[in-house]
Amino acid sequence: MVAAMDTWNGWSVAELHALYRGGKATPSQIVEECLRRIEASGSLGAYTAVLDETARAEAARLDRRMGHEPMGPLFGVPVAVKELIDVAGAEIGYGSRAFAGRIATADAEAVRRLRAAGAIVVGVTRSPEFGWSLSGRDAASPAPVANPWDPARDPGGSSSGSAVAVATGTVCLALGTDTAGSIRMPAALCGVWGFKPTRGAVSDRGVRLLSRPHPLRTPRLPAPSSSPPATGSTRTTPRPSPRPRIVSPRSAGGCSPRTSRRRRTSSTAT
Repeated sequence: MVAAMDTWNGWSVAELHALYRGGKATPSQIVEECLRRIEASGSLGAYTAVLDETARAEAARLDRRMGHEPMGPLFGVPVAVKELIDVAGAEIGYGSRAFAGRIATADAEAVRRLRAAGAIVVGVTRSPEFGWSLSGRDAASPAPVANPWDPARDPGGSSSGSAVAVATGTVCLALGTDTAGSIRMPAALCGVWGFKPTRGAVSDRGVRLLSRPHPLRTPRLPAPSSSPPATGSTRTTPRPSPRPRIVSPRSAGGCSPRTSRRRRTSSTAT
């Protein structure tokens, strides 16, 4: 059994799957740790909605499949989705008071593909209004987002919540959008990898676009350094890791580079 989030945070999908195959963890156990981390880091403002009921239900469904069916490429992997991207049944207000209370009726195509690969959506992450800012503290947004390394500092935008969600270890990866740096800027300021895929590689169906030609959905990946505390204001200098790598969401090897020293335990805009 996985006793704490940091025993798997930053591990690749292959390593997480090894835990599942070895009977050392289940999707339900991993989801519970995610929800615990989300609650502990709530003061940072990364999430607009926590989908605890649907995440637990999906995890329980995957629990029953373990050992009986081949695991999909993202089987049991917790993910978060920026609030410009539709998640069926969730409030997706585009970071704007004008759209407060809007409930998405269907998953965006990118979210549908994540679920089809076995991923579990645990929450919706905060964005400045319509993704129109490189700051996580845009005055037009209902609430600010704090940098997990130092809450007094800006996490960057507009995929602010997605960067913080990954940096605090609440999810393995998160979707953002990027027209002119909205994935890459907060990734840099929060110490995680941000990847902008080739234009047209990911469908924009179900996504609130800032500019029709350019926004792209992409996972945000943990950086090769120690993750910051989920709460608190103590600044921490990331520890470098040799030969960091950026991993494509389609790669068979995993969803992320390592982010922290492994402890030997039993266990997508501007």
